[in-house]
Amino acid sequence: MSVLWRLPEVGPALLKHALGYADLAGAAAAELLSSTRSRAVGLVSALLAGVAAAAIASAWFALWAWSQPSRHWILAGAVAVLALIAVLLAQRSLREPVRGQHLVALREELAQDRDWLEQYHSEHRSGATHG
Repeated sequence: MSVLWRLPEVGPALLKHALGYADLAGAAAAELLSSTRSRAVGLVSALLAGVAAAAIASAWFALWAWSQPSRHWILAGAVAVLALIAVLLAQRSLREPVRGQHLVALREELAQDRDWLEQYHSEHRSGATHG
């Protein structure tokens, strides 16, 4: 009940703090979107270039392999190698997470507030038992 009585005193500060969190979260979202967008454009560009190169190389390889007696096995091996390369490249590009500086700052602020609230709660709980 004592928290409700103190609300007029701390209300403006809490509101200002909440607005600060909203600004920081908005900046983190914008930074994450920008970073993700540029990463996606790079991945799509690399994918298109890789598909074009693989198509040309595959056609050339198929023409060469067609005159060989074991052409089916040669082409199956080529398809398997290209699929393995595609999987390895996709894994490599998606392995590292996107971390923006605003997102890190937001996490730090939340951790500081959590620590402060735990300290505040423990002080007032010990004061309530002694007083």
